[in-house]
Amino acid sequence: MIKTNPETYNELRAVKNILSLANYYNVSKPFCDEAYDFIMANPKNKIKCYINKISFLAEGTKIVKEFSVNPSRSIDGLEITATLMNIIPHYVPISSSSSSSSRGFSSNNNNNNNNNNNNNNNNH
Repeated sequence: MIKTNPETYNELRAVKNILSLANYYNVSKPFCDEAYDFIMANPKNKIKCYINKISFLAEGTKIVKEFSVNPSRSIDGLEITATLMNIIPHYVPISSSSSSSSRGFSSNNNNNNNNNNNNNNNNH
């Protein structure tokens, strides 16, 4: 069960990490209690959150439980241990309008190369 009055630094970090998870995903208090107990049971235990799924990994690698979830914010995932939380930000692809501007640079470079070639030909 998640501690309302953590007594150690690691307990405080774990509470913060689980509450942060609840900020990014629509999860219940019983889920938060279970997640807290899981990461506090073994320092190598890890929780990996994906866009629509949360996995509990024993020893950081073996999936022991999975939950379907709905994110409440735009992120691609989280990775949580008792003392660590990494946020995987949401990737937004570059729109097609920005690719047209890169074509402009290419065209400009071609013009510069043509001008340089013309200048070199005039010097001979």
